[in-house]
Amino acid sequence: MPFTFNGIGTINYGARDFRPDGSYVTTEWVVVAYVPIAPLRSRRIRPAGQGVYFVVYGSSNHYILEETGINGRQVLSIYGWCSSLIASIALAAQFDAWPLAVLGVLILPLPWLLRKRAVRQMLKEYERTRIGLSPTDIG
Repeated sequence: MPFTFNGIGTINYGARDFRPDGSYVTTEWVVVAYVPIAPLRSRRIRPAGQGVYFVVYGSSNHYILEETGINGRQVLSIYGWCSSLIASIALAAQFDAWPLAVLGVLILPLPWLLRKRAVRQMLKEYERTRIGLSPTDIG
């Protein structure tokens, strides 16, 4: 189970390949100051209620449904998101142009928006399959 203390430890980042049962693939990362350093493993999990989060300690509760290989697309997405956030803040600090930091702030909700879109698409495909249509039919 992922465990962090003062931002150091392991944490699950990312959610991909959603299924109607609420499960998804996530990747467990080694983190320092909550910044992902290296992926450890990817798993299909289903949330099992609220985790415990304090200022210096965090853990999550979930059922592990399947061990998968490291999901390369998810790893690249996480590295890309983190590096663009860090780069925009670093550029703003270096050139004392804090409006550049707005770019970093604008990408903060991107994973949440993409996750909502993926879940909506998965549910639409599931419903089409349930009523006997192909998930890719136009209509």
